[in-house]
Amino acid sequence: MRLPPLSLSPATALTPSQVSALEVEIQGIPQSLKPSYLVRLKQAKADLTRFKKLAKDVHAATARSELLSSGLRPTPSSSDDPYAEQGRSDRDRLLTGMQVLNDGSRRLADTQRVALEAEDQGAGILRSLRAQRETIEGARDTVSLFRFCRRKLGFVNPSSAPKGRYER
Repeated sequence: MRLPPLSLSPATALTPSQVSALEVEIQGIPQSLKPSYLVRLKQAKADLTRFKKLAKDVHAATARSELLSSGLRPTPSSSDDPYAEQGRSDRDRLLTGMQVLNDGSRRLADTQRVALEAEDQGAGILRSLRAQRETIEGARDTVSLFRFCRRKLGFVNPSSAPKGRYER
């Protein structure tokens, strides 16, 4: 069931300026009748506000439920077979669901492939870093050994030590 757009034309025909005009006219009514008209005017304004809010809420709820259930309700069939359109709609929904499922599976497989590639690259980087660390540690050990041997051989003053290819 399609609802027409929200229209409160009879309720909104009473503009704030008209309400103000009614209030001014009530001021001209004799004091004995004025309280009853003021109460009625106040009640009418409250009812108008309440009904406007209620109409908007009902319209929003109906639109929301129509939006959420738009694909789930079968459309009326023009053929003699009452199940033909419903079966077609169910089939379309199943095909669409299968397509969405297949797309999700494909994306999941792609994501898994990318994750495995990233893991392989990370492992290669770690191997390279380990080899570099071992090279640096070996060079440090060589320099330490060289300094130790130089001190033991009595070349304390660096200017008196023979210049090797690793020294500056």
